[in-house]
Amino acid sequence: MTPKLPRIMANAFGSNLREDQVLVQFSAALKILTNKYEIYITSSTQLNRSAKDNENQGTTALRGGSATAFKVDYGLMIFRATSKDYDNLKHITSFKWM
Repeated sequence: MTPKLPRIMANAFGSNLREDQVLVQFSAALKILTNKYEIYITSSTQLNRSAKDNENQGTTALRGGSATAFKVDYGLMIFRATSKDYDNLKHITSFKWM
C-alpha cells in the first residue's frame, strides 16, 4: 500500500517524487497557505545523516536540502555542542560575575 502523501504527489506531478522533492513541494504549499490566509504555521523537518559532521551544519544538513530552507521566514537549527564549541566558550563560562 502506498502512503497517502507520496500517492497524492505522484497524482499531482504525474510521477513518483523522491522524499526530498516531496518535502520541498510540501514546504512550498504551506508557504502559499500562510500567505493566502495571513496565518502563522509552524512546522519542522528532519536532518539528513551528514548533519552530524561539523562541516555540514548549514542549510545543506536539512532533509530536502537548501531548497527547503529558502521557503521559510524564520528557521532554527539546533546541534549538540562539541568539545571544540566548549573550548571556544571557555572565556565566557569561566568569567566570575560576582
